[in-house]
Amino acid sequence: MDKMTNIEAICKLLGITKKTWYNWKNEQRPIVALITTYLTNTDILEFLDKKTISKFDFFSTIEPDLIHTYSDLKFDFVVNPYNEKFFRDFLCRYKSELILLDRLTIKNDFLSLLFDYHAQLVKIAEIIKYPIDLISKEFHDFYSIFNTKESVFFLLLLNLIKNDFIYYNSFFYDDLEQTSKNYEEFKTPFLPYENKYLLNIPINQIQHLNTFDNSKYDTECHDYIPRESKDFFEVYENYLLANS
Repeated sequence: MDKMTNIEAICKLLGITKKTWYNWKNEQRPIVALITTYLTNTDILEFLDKKTISKFDFFSTIEPDLIHTYSDLKFDFVVNPYNEKFFRDFLCRYKSELILLDRLTIKNDFLSLLFDYHAQLVKIAEIIKYPIDLISKEFHDFYSIFNTKESVFFLLLLNLIKNDFIYYNSFFYDDLEQTSKNYEEFKTPFLPYENKYLLNIPINQIQHLNTFDNSKYDTECHDYIPRESKDFFEVYENYLLANS
């Protein structure tokens, strides 16, 4: 069955001929958009073979673990909101690679992409004249969030990323049974940059990044300490505006 072409698999799934499928495509039937948008050939073959699609089953069954395992990322961002800027920029540069990571080596591969991201940050910092030692220190703080997490965290994280979700904000309900199940409310589509090495990223995207806080929580005074100077992304935005 795994040698079946995509069209053959679709026709077998729907019980139609290839001619009918192409007629439906020409008629722009909704079923065509549904299948081509949300189902890969692997998904269809898996369903034909096992009467299930594991990626959807996984997403629907992990929620209890997700609440306890993934929500701590929100606390990491609460302590240092600046790291959320790095996280979102990282996703825009590496989403296409992240969603293809192998489950067996997922943590090591994720951390390798972070090191590659650091190299890109340093190159950009040199161009926009942001202190190299500072961006490296800031990256280290960001990296330390992920370095200490277990592999299951990355499985959950990448499953969310693949489905355009970062809905950890929905976890802070006293009664988890009352948590909204309208997941569409929590979807956060990430528009990948043209490529991960891109310097001149869309100005609207970096401006969106800069709507996020860049302060840091001080555990001694129990308050957030604002930065005394512009952060990396604010300097980056100024560079893009000056060179647009």
